[in-house]
Amino acid sequence: MLIAWTAPAKPAVSAERHLTPPLEVFYNALPHVVLIIEPQTGRIAFANSFAHDFYGYGPGALSAMRIQQINQLTAEQVAAERRLAKEESRNYFIFRHKLADGSIRTVEVRSYPLDFGGQVLLHSNIRDITGERSRQDKLWHYQTRLEEEVREQREKLAVTYETQTHWLIGFLIAITVALGLVGFYAVRLHESRKNLRKANQDLMLADMVFRHANEGILVTDADGIVIQANPAVARISGENLDEIIGQNPMKIASDRDCSEILRQMSRTLAETGEWAGELWNVRPDGERYAQRVSVAAIKDENGTLTNYISIFSDITDLKNHQYELERIAHYDPLTELPNRVLLRERLSEAIERVKRDNCWGAVFFFDLDGFKEINDRYGHELGDELLTTVSRRLLSQFRSTDTVARLGGDEFIAVVSDYESPDAYRTLAERVLAETSKPIDLGDKSVAISTSVGVAAFSADSDTTPDQLLRQSDSAMYQSKLEGKNRYTLFNPKTEIEITAFNNRINALSDAIDNNELVFHYQPKVDVISGRIHSAEALVRWQHPEVGIRYPGSFLDATENIGLSLKLDTWALETAFETASAWRQAGLEVPISVNIDPRNLTSNWLYDTLKGLLAKYDSIAPSLLDIEVLENATAVGNASVALAIKQCQELGVSFSIDDFGTGYSTLTHLRHLPADHVKIDQTFVRAAIDTLDDLAIVDAVLGLAGALNREVIAEGVETKAHQNLLISLGTTILQGYSIARPLPYGTFLDWTETFSPDPDWSLLQHLSKRRVRLLYLQVELRNWIKVLSGQKDAKERPSCTLNVEDMAANYWPWLNRDGAKLFAGSDHYALLLTQCENLMNQAKWHCGSSLGAQKTCSAAAANQLSALAKDCVITIDNLLLDRKLDRTDTVPFKVGEKRA
Repeated sequence: MLIAWTAPAKPAVSAERHLTPPLEVFYNALPHVVLIIEPQTGRIAFANSFAHDFYGYGPGALSAMRIQQINQLTAEQVAAERRLAKEESRNYFIFRHKLADGSIRTVEVRSYPLDFGGQVLLHSNIRDITGERSRQDKLWHYQTRLEEEVREQREKLAVTYETQTHWLIGFLIAITVALGLVGFYAVRLHESRKNLRKANQDLMLADMVFRHANEGILVTDADGIVIQANPAVARISGENLDEIIGQNPMKIASDRDCSEILRQMSRTLAETGEWAGELWNVRPDGERYAQRVSVAAIKDENGTLTNYISIFSDITDLKNHQYELERIAHYDPLTELPNRVLLRERLSEAIERVKRDNCWGAVFFFDLDGFKEINDRYGHELGDELLTTVSRRLLSQFRSTDTVARLGGDEFIAVVSDYESPDAYRTLAERVLAETSKPIDLGDKSVAISTSVGVAAFSADSDTTPDQLLRQSDSAMYQSKLEGKNRYTLFNPKTEIEITAFNNRINALSDAIDNNELVFHYQPKVDVISGRIHSAEALVRWQHPEVGIRYPGSFLDATENIGLSLKLDTWALETAFETASAWRQAGLEVPISVNIDPRNLTSNWLYDTLKGLLAKYDSIAPSLLDIEVLENATAVGNASVALAIKQCQELGVSFSIDDFGTGYSTLTHLRHLPADHVKIDQTFVRAAIDTLDDLAIVDAVLGLAGALNREVIAEGVETKAHQNLLISLGTTILQGYSIARPLPYGTFLDWTETFSPDPDWSLLQHLSKRRVRLLYLQVELRNWIKVLSGQKDAKERPSCTLNVEDMAANYWPWLNRDGAKLFAGSDHYALLLTQCENLMNQAKWHCGSSLGAQKTCSAAAANQLSALAKDCVITIDNLLLDRKLDRTDTVPFKVGEKRA
């Protein structure tokens, strides 16, 4: 059916797109016609199986039609039927529909609007009443003939009884309003036997309609006592007719929930003489059923009440159908919690209740931490099981009067009220955090998950709307995420300002990607053995149209948003392939390293994206792309990350663990993570030059990576001293400012043409374990220089902190005993012995022999000691580069080879 009204134009939305499989199965199982129609156009958006059978069209054919092709009434006739239905107080329309074979059927149409995913469509239940209308038309014909004959022969119908004249012109009983069937009782006197016989036939027909009607018909006296009931009354109510006769129908309708409706019925009948509505009743076996009831009061010609006539039908199936539709529209199908639509209603009610009772209320926003990774790792089926478990746990922490709803995905909302102060919400939030952090058994797996919670409280004085409270609790939840997750945060306006600013940054970066404002600068990595360019790391820059070049630290925090992270990583991979293709055409084949968010490795996204790009750029060898992943993040969902890496490696793409040493740098972690390269974190590389602890970490990482045959890359190589140190320790791939800064596309190409390796690289060797102590001595000396620099620059000269005794014990015996063999033949070795002996003696004199015997060190003494230490450092550099040095004890540069 089509009801026309004016509404803003919206894009056409197919109902099938919003029908979940359970709902589609439900509609197709109904034993009557269901059409879902777009009110603006009349297009049939959905038709169930029964509809296709009824109209005679093949599956799916109706969805390509408009209701105007089926409904044979004109727009003016449709409008007239609407007015008539309103005047007759009926909630259905009578139309004539054309079937596929050209035949016309009379149908009863009941329609109401429903929200399908934000699009309001008309849901129509349609019933064929062609046969019923024929019987009604026939009865109307009998009534017309009877009334015409009565008017023509009224004088012949007069009878006298106790001196009073009565006109026996009959009375009318409405058999059923719902079906539009009407029957008549008529009493008529006429001297003509023919007319009398016809009247008897009319009465017999009316009696047959009364006895065979599907609707229950009750006739009572003026006191409401049943004097006549048709068989349908017994069938519908489950009562025996003998028990119904002589009873008051009010007592038969025994459902206590209907008591107020029955009282309203009595008042309306007394005032207007008519009532129509719906009631719930109870059969003798305790089964509840729904009725649609029409009651009319009958009066004689003097206006005296004589009877009541009640007509009712069983609409339980229809009510159950409506209930199911309402459940689908208002409840989440997975968790059976209220959905967003019902949540808004409940939240509005809570706001009104708080104002009425002068108490406190709150909105809790729950977001599961790491749910996406778990869902991708274990599959959607176990993910759904986790969500239902969490929903039950949330429900267990709230009262039955509170509302716990699911917004979608892993987001839940709770609405509470009737609290005396907002402090109660802290306790409640802590209780929820404890409950949701308990391990969850998913089949044979046990999963631990935490929750980030945001709380927005409101009072009777608060002037807030449901949308504001939801937004505030969302902002507070996000603050919990930023502060480390698995915690709750109470909303405050400052937080909302920060979140708004963050969202603005997300939008700005997203727009920058769309507007091609992002570019790569390329920082080379060099191989010190071959003297060639090993690869180039692509580092993102933002060419902002107003502020110029922006560096990652000023905008990459926006990629905390997983959607934006995925968008940026997609751009990065596509740009890397474009660059590799352009370089190849220019005669340059240098692998490009691209940093990827590890969160995007827990699904098939990276594999699918790389596979598609390799097919698009089929001239680019897969080995020209390297993916860099932060070490800390690879420990989260290790198995799924490892699987993603292996899949991509099968395509020929290599992987590097970035910032190695900052997180889970263990043999177990590295062994299970199939990376090709290990990049030592630059903070250790930079500090290793003058800090023994950082030198030890770099040395250990090199040993760890070498043990598992992983190629090592050192980033943050800022000076020539860093180069010499790292090469001597065994690092073959270097990256840092001492090689080249990150360069724009064109500048990088120019640099590759002018690059030449440092000649000293060929002289430096990977020192054996016995010789590497020389590097530790050099780093200790640099540390002395740093300490002495602080001493001479201080306004007050504190006691010197050089541990001369430890220095002498750790290095002096080795330098004298083993050094004579390890560095024999080098003039620089002899000089180093003399310099170190002089430094030790001067340090003991000025600073004491140990920390326990410290002296105040003058600025002049600090300068003298610093100069002596620098001489030692320079001599060690010369010793390492000495061509006369016997290098038979050095270690060949080979990845995975352990030191001698």
